[in-house]
Amino acid sequence: MTAAPDSLKQRLYETVLASPGDREAITGLLAGSRVTLDYQGLRRALSGLQPALASTTAPVGILANRSVEACTCVLACFLAGVPFVPLNPGFPAHRLERIAQLAGIGHVLHERTHASLAGLLGVPTTDASAQVQQASDDQFDTLFSGTDTVDRLAYQMFTSGSTGDPKGVPISAGNLSAYVSGITDLIRFYPGERFSQTFDLSFDLAMHDIFVCFASGGTLAVATDMNLLMPGAFIDKERLDVWFSVPMLATIANRAAALHAEKHRLRLALFCGEALAMDTAITFDRAFVREQGELWNLYGPTEATIALTARNIGEVAADLSVAPIGTPFGHSRVALQQDNGDVLPDPAAGAEGELLLGGPQVFTGYQPPVEKQVFIDHQGMRYYRSGDWVHWDGHEMHYVGRIDQQVKVRGYRIELGEIEATFRRIYGVEAAAAVAVTRADTVHICLAYQDADEVTDLTLLANELPDYMLPHATRRMDELPLNANGKVDRKVLAGLPWFNES
Repeated sequence: MTAAPDSLKQRLYETVLASPGDREAITGLLAGSRVTLDYQGLRRALSGLQPALASTTAPVGILANRSVEACTCVLACFLAGVPFVPLNPGFPAHRLERIAQLAGIGHVLHERTHASLAGLLGVPTTDASAQVQQASDDQFDTLFSGTDTVDRLAYQMFTSGSTGDPKGVPISAGNLSAYVSGITDLIRFYPGERFSQTFDLSFDLAMHDIFVCFASGGTLAVATDMNLLMPGAFIDKERLDVWFSVPMLATIANRAAALHAEKHRLRLALFCGEALAMDTAITFDRAFVREQGELWNLYGPTEATIALTARNIGEVAADLSVAPIGTPFGHSRVALQQDNGDVLPDPAAGAEGELLLGGPQVFTGYQPPVEKQVFIDHQGMRYYRSGDWVHWDGHEMHYVGRIDQQVKVRGYRIELGEIEATFRRIYGVEAAAAVAVTRADTVHICLAYQDADEVTDLTLLANELPDYMLPHATRRMDELPLNANGKVDRKVLAGLPWFNES
């Protein structure tokens, strides 16, 4: 295994150990109550979690979400060199069981309120709430010291898969270290700054919040569901310096922007996960970011570790409708593949193609492996096929759209094929086709199916799929429309009157 002397683990270890003990480290819900841990308390909490991690070499499931337990478990696992798998408590139990099976999870750390759900996964469990609350000894300096390796598994995310099974994306310590190093070289983060944590733990952007904050010696403010309904109030209450979210939260915040005129403002705002509308970015910047602050648009799939390209929106022409996704940072590389198969590492201005992603942040392949070829080797560089079509204007990239049936809803990446496969299996229909329909600037999943009988109850589907994957509308058809190639004509389906506008 390849040693990483300047690894993220070493950086985190030194920062957490050296940060003043009375500086706030994390504030959020712990066992359902709002608490604040200073850095001494964080070191004690990490020490309290370590015994559970010492008992296993298999990946550890973290059944927690947007809580002190969730963040400390992630940090403890990484520092202990134990791979972790986020398990969203809001997912159906059947899906969590399948993820645990696919990942080979050998132990589960869970919030106290999810003890019964953890028990369904068939492996030993530990109440992380109790371990964090009761921790009293600070043995951080001896428990978490030591070197790291770039090729060890850090964590595994499970995304929507077209076969009907969740798709595992393993991210190595080297991948994560390359991201944190690259993003903190590009954008300055300072000790003592207050960072937001708005993402579900099963959304890989949450890893940015946790690792960038603690690598910088900052304070992490973990948002509750109510905080996400009132982002402006959350920024003001927690006196945040650094914000990171999907663009939809900017849209929600902008609705109440007039109420924020004289309140606390951010030094830095970052957005990722979906296309960022320029008018949304400009409104948020004016209402919530300091005069000398910055607003950035980030882009990157889970397979390329959180984000791989970035753009400072303050330098972008305001007449664009959608913010550009910029250029790669750190040691990452990009290229375009055109329809004829040509790969362009240095495209000419005006070129378009599928965006290919290369460099140390890109994962090595799905686990379990998938049949679809997702990599291209060109001139000594291995590229991941993102499935995103982009335009190169000579200076930076602009997102155009997807080339397959993968979409994003509320920042979550969804394979429409998984919804179709699950729907067909549960209800035994002849055929099903899902499409993404944009209505009032919001993406909705709509599903048409071919069958003699009508499906009126989606309860069984809700038992297997997360809520963001559930169709907003369904339609029974005698026959699904086909195109000239005999395939389902999704353009026709997307054009149907799915919603009652009366």
